[in-house]
Amino acid sequence: MSKKAQLKQVQPENKRDQFVNSKKGSKAMYIAVAAAIVLVIVAVVMYVGSKNNTTTAQADPREAKYIGRYLPQGYEPAKLTEPITYDKIIQPTDIKPEVKDGKILIGVGDVISNRIVYFEYTRPSDSQIIPMLAYIRPSGKLFVGVSLCPPCQAKKQHLEPDGTLTCNSC
Repeated sequence: MSKKAQLKQVQPENKRDQFVNSKKGSKAMYIAVAAAIVLVIVAVVMYVGSKNNTTTAQADPREAKYIGRYLPQGYEPAKLTEPITYDKIIQPTDIKPEVKDGKILIGVGDVISNRIVYFEYTRPSDSQIIPMLAYIRPSGKLFVGVSLCPPCQAKKQHLEPDGTLTCNSC
């Protein structure tokens, strides 16, 4: 066979034959289809997974009876006064709590008269001092909690005229 005849057999006669009759092209096409199917499956799984994350998280059964971590379910804060309108910034008043039978006791009169009080609790197990505050919300209900600003770790806050609690350091 001449060289011309050999070249003619190796090269397709036209461009169409190159793509239609190519064995390499069919393998590539199967790979492309398989990759597309895999991508579709991954996209569906990710979509379904992201949809499930938007639902509210269920509490661990051991903590289901609590709101947050420490308040019993159905807890309603005590209403000490009628709704309050604050007209100026109110700084906390330092008070000394009484600890009795593992409970921290503060005077309700101190909270009502001062609107916001600051006190420290020393945990008996490790002597750690925990800063706390109690104040009357604009609704007239009592709030008691840890007095700590997460960004700056400051212990003292004050009440703004609109009734919001604001860090004294930030």
